[in-house]
Amino acid sequence: MRLSFTFIWHLFIALVLIGLFAPIAWAEEKEANPQELPEVVITATRENEDLAKLPYAVDVITADEINRRSLMSANDLMLAVPGFDVFRGGTLGTTTLSMMRGSIGGQVLFLIDGIPLSIPYFGQPDLDSLLLYNFSRVEILQSDQSLLYGSEAMAGVVNFITDPGKSPLHFAPMGRGGNLGLAQGGARLYAGDETKAFAVGVQETYEQGQRDNDRFQGLHLSAFGRLTTKNDMDVSITTRYLNSRKQLAQDLVLDETTGMLRMVRDKDREVFSKILLGGANIQHRPVPWWDYQLYANFFRYESAEHNDPDPDVSYMANEVDFEINSNRYMAGARTSFNIYDINKISVGFDYRNEESLPLLFANYVPPSEGPIVKQTRDNDAFYLFDLFDWQGWVQLAAGVRYTDNRDLGDITTKKANAATNIKPIGLRLFGGYGEGYRLPNFQETDLPLFGNKDLKPERSTSLEGGLEEKLLGKIMVRGVYYHTKFYDLIEQDATTGQFQNIAESLIQSVETKAIFGPFWGFSLNGGHLYMDAQNLEDDTTLPYRPRNTWQYSLDWLYDDRYFATLGGQTVGERKDPMPIIDEDGKLLEGPMKPYTVANLALSAEVVREWKIINALRLFGRIDNLFNAKYEEQRASPMPGLNFSAGAEVTF
Repeated sequence: MRLSFTFIWHLFIALVLIGLFAPIAWAEEKEANPQELPEVVITATRENEDLAKLPYAVDVITADEINRRSLMSANDLMLAVPGFDVFRGGTLGTTTLSMMRGSIGGQVLFLIDGIPLSIPYFGQPDLDSLLLYNFSRVEILQSDQSLLYGSEAMAGVVNFITDPGKSPLHFAPMGRGGNLGLAQGGARLYAGDETKAFAVGVQETYEQGQRDNDRFQGLHLSAFGRLTTKNDMDVSITTRYLNSRKQLAQDLVLDETTGMLRMVRDKDREVFSKILLGGANIQHRPVPWWDYQLYANFFRYESAEHNDPDPDVSYMANEVDFEINSNRYMAGARTSFNIYDINKISVGFDYRNEESLPLLFANYVPPSEGPIVKQTRDNDAFYLFDLFDWQGWVQLAAGVRYTDNRDLGDITTKKANAATNIKPIGLRLFGGYGEGYRLPNFQETDLPLFGNKDLKPERSTSLEGGLEEKLLGKIMVRGVYYHTKFYDLIEQDATTGQFQNIAESLIQSVETKAIFGPFWGFSLNGGHLYMDAQNLEDDTTLPYRPRNTWQYSLDWLYDDRYFATLGGQTVGERKDPMPIIDEDGKLLEGPMKPYTVANLALSAEVVREWKIINALRLFGRIDNLFNAKYEEQRASPMPGLNFSAGAEVTF
């Protein structure tokens, strides 16, 4: 099972052409200033917009912050963001459960350059294997965004952005190693100014893991190009290819004797996956008060899980071959009218086609249940969005979206937000109302034994209100209350494992974030999420959602070259309704235990502007600094103290 040779060849040609010809465009130009990221974001409105004009909070994490903290994967980044919880099954490449304020997996939309990362079959992205390489920044919008993005954006949007912004031409090779058998190498070539930009990168990662048969291998190729013509038309293209192979030392199976789930050692279970995505975007402003946008993109996912029979072991699912082919094609258009530079009205259209062909061969699936036929889904949507800003003091946003789902019916969602800035005291007040939805994915409707074709789409109504205070340019405090009521929330039954709708559930949360500093180079950062998640149908607590989560760090930055951070995360007790028998035959049940994990990261730019070297940066990181023994997922121990170190040189 392989990705089309044509796709790989086209990707290789794109990398070569951009890498060969893009430097020529900068060869005779004077060096631009180092990268300058303006206070402009893309994710909140699906076009460039001044951050100060938005009536909701957007967090922007730059490449400098990612590099200084030596963050390697998307999971590492999400763990440091207040409001996020990430529960991993072990080392790099293992299955991850991610959530934003209690909204799990497919209720949060992850993008790369505006292209959805969710796998049509699973309905959520493969964050386990997404490494943070060749991105200039990450924009995080923790607010219901179904109005602009449709399904999967009920709780918010995370957009990984490649465009390097303003930067002279640089070539940057890197390498990293660690005690879990980590070996990583890569190189980037990038440059950008107001009229053009490009970024290409290649990175390969190998990690042996924390036990036998726990190896991860990954290849990451990326290319991005942007050109602005003389008539103010922006044209950009982006493509990425991710290829990973993960050995799974453990296997969760159904024990024939007890009828319960059991964790067993497995010497030959492996998962292979490939992701290829690409897209083109055109934005044109013929006159100052009118602009339009056209886009098209695709996402292709192939995965195979193979597990040969183990002659000395007898349990169901001892022999499994599982292949998935999932594709998504999207296209759309938007036009906006800017009225007196204080009010912008946007009208847009989105078309989305998804298809999936899962083939499941296992000794516990009746012949009538597999293989599964090809699954397809089409929908198109229209939206109207209005953004108003009065001299930076008052911001309003409102809109409506109508989605026509061929198989699951029509859905209409609405949203309204407001904010006011009391500039003399640095206080910002904001609030809003939103309606969201998520369509059931193909796994939830068609998985043999557990799928349910009668599932309804998830719906939600949310209220939010908060404040943000900035004092003296050195203190920032934010507090937000969220009240989200879900209708027909999709969860698995703890007894049968079948997917089912929960008529009504409610998640209330209070998210706080504070930054103090810098004072003498030191900054103190903290975040806390309190969450109350209830199944209103039977008055029980929703599973997997901790009531309390804390993130914190003490940072030190000197001369913009030397950086150190000591931080960590504390996760409170959480409900897990699924008892499991571990490898030693011990029954694990009841709530998951709370845990605290500390990390230390160091970064030093030891050479700057020396001959042909623009910068030489050394970095290192220690995870689980105090060697805590804990589990983020039941019966899946996390690694003890582990470290990595590396270097990147920029020419």
